[in-house]
Amino acid sequence: MLHAYSLEALKDFLKPGNKALDVGSGSGYLTLAMSKMMNDEGCIIGIDHIKELVDFGINNISKHNKNLIDNKKIKLICGDGRIGCEQEAPFDCIHVGAVAEKPPQELLNQLKVGGRMIMPLYNKNNQFIYIIDKKGGDSFEAAEGLSVRYSPLTTVYNQLNNLKIKSEEKKQDQSKKETQKEEKNYKPILTEENKKPNKSLDKIDPIEMENQALIEENIKLKAIIETLRKENKNIQQKLTEGNNNLKETINALKQENKNITQKLNNEIEIFLIIFKNYH
Repeated sequence: MLHAYSLEALKDFLKPGNKALDVGSGSGYLTLAMSKMMNDEGCIIGIDHIKELVDFGINNISKHNKNLIDNKKIKLICGDGRIGCEQEAPFDCIHVGAVAEKPPQELLNQLKVGGRMIMPLYNKNNQFIYIIDKKGGDSFEAAEGLSVRYSPLTTVYNQLNNLKIKSEEKKQDQSKKETQKEEKNYKPILTEENKKPNKSLDKIDPIEMENQALIEENIKLKAIIETLRKENKNIQQKLTEGNNNLKETINALKQENKNITQKLNNEIEIFLIIFKNYH
């Protein structure tokens, strides 16, 4: 639903020859959908800061659309999405798949005048999709849309840590409640007057979208496990080094004590000889 909502909001900016940025490209599903909206005649830059997800996205798209990767119609890169991709800017539109307190200034700078960015933002204790249009260099208009729930736009470490917490919370079934909340707060961003059928959107399979999300989350969990393994290995190595250093220190103290004892005995022996000769 959220992917379809985003594509609907950006469809007037996803035209052949245009350039778009997908921040948090993950499995590559939405990135590919954005390319299809351009009839595969534009350029989509997908960026994610988890390398395993970037590799997964490339492999995922390459299964049936390898030509888009080879012809650089779709470029998936590993990097910090909060600072965008300056070398590929400016962009006609930007999609951000993570929530923040405010839009990153770097992304606003990389958006063309007349372009549109869609991203979730915090509003008090809730999250809403915001549609941000760039009217001039520092002039923007924003409209509040759908009520949503996204992961934070943050560092790799924080994202993996948040994902670990979220996976534990998901043991309680909240899906029905969240769905009802989204339906209640849904605010259409297009009027009936300019709403037209879109075959590209009709091709989006909700079940496949959910499967892609589950696969993406599984990759992130594997990345968490790998990070924890590395941290555990580093801790074990430091403990081993600490034990070795302690042993070396104890041996050095023993040797120093032995040297002091020997020196003391020598001095006592010399003293006895001098005392004997004196008397």
